[in-house]
Amino acid sequence: MSIIACNVRGTNQLYKHKEMKAFCRENNFILLAILENKVKEKRAPKIIKKLGDKWRWVANYNIDRRERIWVLRDYYIIEFRVDVVHQQFIFGY
Repeated sequence: MSIIACNVRGTNQLYKHKEMKAFCRENNFILLAILENKVKEKRAPKIIKKLGDKWRWVANYNIDRRERIWVLRDYYIIEFRVDVVHQQFIFGY
């Protein structure tokens, strides 16, 4: 089980969705933070769904439309409770 935070360039691109899904599967991530993505709020659920059915997520869209952060967790394995959502970070436990 692993945790990762990464800046994924091209998050809107279909080929990148496949790469991200394969990367997550190969590394058995339970918590994943994707930073500085350029995905608009209305497209986010569809893209995250492509990564797999196990992910529950939180984002900071309601704070700042430009500074986009996603925190995804495997809800079968880990609980993540959000404490603070900021334009620069999402803090939880």
